[in-house]
Amino acid sequence: MTTFSWGNNEFGQLGDGTNIDSNVPVSVNGSTNSIAITGGIFHSLSVLSDGLVCAWGANYSGQLGDGTLNDSNIPEIVTALTNAIEVAAGVFHSLALLSNSTVRAWGDNFAGQLGDGTFNSSTVPVSVIGLTNAIAISAGLNHSLALLNDGTVRAWGGNFFGQLGNGTDITSNAPVIILGLSNVVAVSAGGEHSLALLYDGTVCAWGANYSGQLGDGTNTDRSIPVQVKGIGGSGVLNNVIAISAGEFHSLALLNDGTVLAWGNNDYGQLGDGTNTESNVPVQVKGTGGYGVLNNVAAIAAGGFHSLALLNDGTVLAWGNNESGQLGDGSNSDSDIPVTVSGLTNSNTIAGGGDHSLDIQLPPPPPPPTIICPADIIQLNDPGLSGAIVDFPPPSVSDQCPDGFTVFCTPPSGSFFPMGTTTVKCTVTDQCGGFATCSFNVTVKDFIVECFLSDSKGNPLNPLGEGSILCSEIGDRKDVIVSLPNREPITLQKVNILKSGFVVVEVISRNMSKKTLPIPFHVIEALLLCAPVGTSVHCKITDFVCEARIIRDTNQNFQQLDLFISICQSVHTEAEVKLEVKGKLCVPRKEITTSLSEPIPHPVEGAVPSVHCIRTSKVYDWVTFPVNIKLRLGSDQVKFIC
Repeated sequence: MTTFSWGNNEFGQLGDGTNIDSNVPVSVNGSTNSIAITGGIFHSLSVLSDGLVCAWGANYSGQLGDGTLNDSNIPEIVTALTNAIEVAAGVFHSLALLSNSTVRAWGDNFAGQLGDGTFNSSTVPVSVIGLTNAIAISAGLNHSLALLNDGTVRAWGGNFFGQLGNGTDITSNAPVIILGLSNVVAVSAGGEHSLALLYDGTVCAWGANYSGQLGDGTNTDRSIPVQVKGIGGSGVLNNVIAISAGEFHSLALLNDGTVLAWGNNDYGQLGDGTNTESNVPVQVKGTGGYGVLNNVAAIAAGGFHSLALLNDGTVLAWGNNESGQLGDGSNSDSDIPVTVSGLTNSNTIAGGGDHSLDIQLPPPPPPPTIICPADIIQLNDPGLSGAIVDFPPPSVSDQCPDGFTVFCTPPSGSFFPMGTTTVKCTVTDQCGGFATCSFNVTVKDFIVECFLSDSKGNPLNPLGEGSILCSEIGDRKDVIVSLPNREPITLQKVNILKSGFVVVEVISRNMSKKTLPIPFHVIEALLLCAPVGTSVHCKITDFVCEARIIRDTNQNFQQLDLFISICQSVHTEAEVKLEVKGKLCVPRKEITTSLSEPIPHPVEGAVPSVHCIRTSKVYDWVTFPVNIKLRLGSDQVKFIC
């Protein structure tokens, strides 16, 4: 999985090895195994598949966690941090949730946002005290949040606007419990406000509210959680499945795939087609300003812009675009969603201060291919009106690295009734691909086979020389025909005879009988370019013989139907003589190496020579099938045991 970024790159927060802004996504250096990402105001973080954490961008407060204060425009490994499963980036600090449910923090700590009981900044990760059962984290401007496995929330850091939610405005360098909040399933920290999504699909908010970012219909700051109102201020917001807090605005994803927004709207970050802020949720419009945004799978709020990941893997953005953080190839703000350029298989999105991040899944492998066994004809089991039939598994080719499963209906080893049953086989791989094939299983009380033979009934290879007589008979006749351009040409009418013998064999559980050789022949007239002096050559390229026995109402043999199909190649040719004239050189004489002076390489004089070459000129060549149908009564067919 590859990480992409776009927008402001003043401090290298795009991680592409430069400090040049980009208004289209660029690849983060070496980011092929990221599983989680987050953006701070001027830095970025990612979790790797092995549990390590990378950081890049601004580092003047140690927020990259590499033990230095040096900015980096390529990802650097965070010091002494393993088993990470989630990261969160604030303005000047960073958080990591570990697999043992503890939390680490590093960077600026002037408001206690590292939660280690001090106000000392740190260039390497330190432990947040008192947290042993965290399941999610989020970082704001200078405060931090952690969701615990019991559905309660802890907060620490700056509390100037009540963003810690404990009923005070007192800063805390250790986690405090948020009052009156339970059954929480997700949290998000904004600039100076906080959001919590509850199990029942409602949302609570607390902290700064000067732009209406709490969505409670007022602009009053709150030090304890309040419920976000419904769209337009009606009732209570519900049916929410995801939340995200920006600098001064908030987003909510509903279970129908639509998005609501509230708070500051100076740059159109609410996506409602206006620049008017709102202290209650408004509907985000669709692309082009038509309808409402839908089919959304995830949301992310940046500083003054917003992002949405759609179900089809594309990404939309709206709001501030001064640094290209909308990724649409321009630097123009947009108050409605625009498409981020070039992203087609996105899995995760994140918004930074003035930049954006995305994880792209590798392109899915092609679907598997499946080839079923050939059709099966089997005799019925003794005394039964059917048979147990075993068949080989289908042949499967698949590029999905996670494996596949194959099943057939009915499965091999099933009892198949008399007659024909279609077996359908399906392969499904772990990458979402599938394919099907089918074949027929026919159960009979006897099987009829047909093969080419000589006049004595000995089997022959149909493609062997002389197995089927194929020769010219009679005289040729000139025929004048018109080409497509109406030009007349003269061709020759040639008669071709094909003849041979076939034997029919009837096989049942108790006996096997063969017929005496049954002759067949057919004469065909062809129009060929076959002038005097040419010969006609005929070659059999394929032979198929099928036989069907018809029985009367008493199951006695009544009639034999034969179907013979022959594919042949017929061409006319004539032997010609070519005279080739040229000059041949005699090999040079041997050079004496004992001489002190080199001598020239003498070559005998060129002598003229004339050679004759015999070859053939092909005048015409056609390939076509011939079908022969014979119907023989019981008195015309003789069986031998």
